[in-house]
This record gives sequence, structure tokens and C-alpha cells, in this order.
Amino acid sequence: MTKNKLTIIFLIVLAGLLIVIGWLGFQQQKAAAKTAKSKTELIKVKTDLEKAESELVRITQAREKLEEQLTQLTKERDDVANQAKDAQATIDNLKVQLKDQIAKADGLQAIIDQLENKLKKEAEEIKDTKLLGLIFTTGLTDNNTPENSLTEIPINEERIYIFTKWQLSLKEHNYVAKIFDDSGKLISERRYKFIPQQTIWNTWSWYTINKHIDKPGRWKIEVYLDGRKMGESYLMVLPQEEGDSIERPVRGEGRPSQV
Repeated sequence: MTKNKLTIIFLIVLAGLLIVIGWLGFQQQKAAAKTAKSKTELIKVKTDLEKAESELVRITQAREKLEEQLTQLTKERDDVANQAKDAQATIDNLKVQLKDQIAKADGLQAIIDQLENKLKKEAEEIKDTKLLGLIFTTGLTDNNTPENSLTEIPINEERIYIFTKWQLSLKEHNYVAKIFDDSGKLISERRYKFIPQQTIWNTWSWYTINKHIDKPGRWKIEVYLDGRKMGESYLMVLPQEEGDSIERPVRGEGRPSQV
């Protein structure tokens, strides 16, 4: 009985050992499977990590590129802002200049209007100004009218009157009479101012002939009023006649008179 019990105990122990060994083997296989699975997962994680690192590098590069673009855009924005500021300053300056030019233009327009009115007035006055008569005479009557009307005169005549009859405006006028001898030399130029008392008005000037200096020939007389040549005429001055110079009363030169 004792031997059988030992055998049974041995068998039970052996069976227990086998069970333990089997369980340990199972556990070992299970652990190995878990280890393999863990290795696979670790490899996958490592692969995912490498992908993540690669993606991180790509994202970092993309971020850096975006930062560069942002820096460039910021610079361009600042440049555009500065250009806009400069452009606005230029516009403001041009507005000021334009305002000044408009003011100048308004001033010029006012001056132009004044000149146009002045020219219009002068044109009307010129239109109303006419030389109605130009007479050469050796003297004037007591009524200040020509004693005669000559086309020729001897050089020993003491003086010649240039008598003019005008239609003109009632303002101050500038009268000029020029005498040229036969060679075209200017031998006399008389000037004076007068204000007519009515629109039809007589004026005159005179020239004392110097028979020792002046020369016979066809003399030309030009008459000007207010800077405009109004007329001209010719007087034939003849060689000296026998006898002394012919003396006549002198009428004040440039003394205007009514008709």
C-alpha cells in the first residue's frame, strides 16, 4: 500500500508538474505572442513616428515658407502703405497747386475780362475816332479856321500850319504831326495833348520854314492820334520866290477849337 501510495503521489506530482510545465509553456507562448504583437505594434509605432517626424519636418518647412511669404507680404504691405502715403501727399500737394492755379486762373480771367472790356472800349473809341480833314494853310482866321488850303508853298513862306478836323471821344488824346522832306528825312515832329469839348473838334500845329536849311521838294506830312497813324498828305515846297520871307501872324500851336 505504501508503494502504491507513493506511486500515486508521484504520478499526481508528475501530473501537477506537467500541468505546471504546460501552463508555463502556454504562458510562455502567450507571452511570446504578446511580445511579438508588442514588437509589431512597436514597429508600427516607430514607423508612424518616423512618418510623424517626416510630416513634422514637412510642416516645419511649410511653416518656414509661410513665414517667409508672410514676411514678404508684410514688407510689400508696408511698401504699398508707404507708396499710398507718398501718393496721398502728392495728391494733397497737387490739390494745393491746383487750388493756387485756379486762383491764378481766376485772377487772370479777371485781368482778361478787364483787358477785353478795355479793348472793347478802345475799339469803340477807335471806331468813333476819324480824321475828317487835313489841310495845309499859311494862317488861321480869328475864328481859328484855315485862311487857305494849299497843295504847294514857296520855301520863303515863314511857316506852314497843319490843320486837322476830328471826330473823336471826349477824353484826353495825344496828337503827333511829323514832317518829312523830299529825301525822307524827318525835319519836324510836334506833340501835344488835348481834351475835346465836343465830338467834332479842330486841332493844328505849325512849322517854321528855314529857307537856309530846308530844301524844296515834295514834303510828306503824317498825322497820328493816340499812337495810331490817322492820315498823311503831301505838300510841294517850291524854290524861293523873289523877295523876303512872307511873315504872317502866329496862332498858338496845338490850340484846339470848336467847329
